[in-house]
Amino acid sequence: MINSNLEIQEKIKREYLLYNIRRNIKIPTGINFSIVSDTVKMKLSEKAVCSNMQRDDGAFEGWALVLKRWGNYQKVIISWDKPDIIANGHYQRFLFRLKHFNQDFNSWFSIDKDCQILLDDLRIKQTEKYFLNSPSKRGDKVSQNPEAQLEDRFVNKDLRESLMNISNATSLYRQLPVGVFEKIVSKNTSIFTGGKSAIDIWGFNKSNELIVFELKAENNEKVGIISELYFYVCVLQMLRKKIFKHEKYLDKHKHLLEIPATKKIKGYFLSPTLHPLVDRKMIELLNEARPDEISYHYIQFDKEYKLTLDKFD
Repeated sequence: MINSNLEIQEKIKREYLLYNIRRNIKIPTGINFSIVSDTVKMKLSEKAVCSNMQRDDGAFEGWALVLKRWGNYQKVIISWDKPDIIANGHYQRFLFRLKHFNQDFNSWFSIDKDCQILLDDLRIKQTEKYFLNSPSKRGDKVSQNPEAQLEDRFVNKDLRESLMNISNATSLYRQLPVGVFEKIVSKNTSIFTGGKSAIDIWGFNKSNELIVFELKAENNEKVGIISELYFYVCVLQMLRKKIFKHEKYLDKHKHLLEIPATKKIKGYFLSPTLHPLVDRKMIELLNEARPDEISYHYIQFDKEYKLTLDKFD
């Protein structure tokens, strides 16, 4: 497979500089990109498909959208190396994300014919029962991590009212786990990675919509923010459709039962800045998938924590 990474990077840079000031734009070296006419083939290594989706080489959704938006390529085809251990939680999460992304963007995104059979390795089947681990008492504790502290301020303290107002929220909660388990919640039945993975902030709004926020603190600019929020939305969509359920929950978390009754999901990127390539048109591309069911937005906050909606500097 011919490596066209440098050529694609230069094309994206040229397009970016037509509208923006100079920035250090790089595409991940951990993904092999090759150009065939107006199509880009992207191949992920075994390491990439088993990596955290926040990492550049694991965030295939973000880079596929970059190729479409900034590279102006008509088609993106993905392939990958199958890992030795297909039960790896990161790999299972990759297959889950890939299946949904392929369904959502099949007008321009597709899976290489030689890799389509590998989707059969996804452990989540429509005919089985799957459960999410519920929030626990430990979720009430707030670590000293800057993003955790900020999350607590947005949900429980001085920034709550501002976030409620701009998102039209009626309620906000923090730390909704997104571990998925087969038939019963246990260490042995876990499908995705560890039990600590969780949605930062979520809740409901006045239009009976489910709202979810991916929070980043200052200087945390990664294309992977796309992959993270997209994954969370996919999990919540499975909850709405009752394919995923909560096996049990504390009385204080009875609001989990309201999720299937919501009309739509609104996903928000909540951060001071985004990766320079994640702009309004990137969000518009995301919103083309299922506009009646899902929409994505950007809430920016400045140093004084003033919030603005869908403003891209």
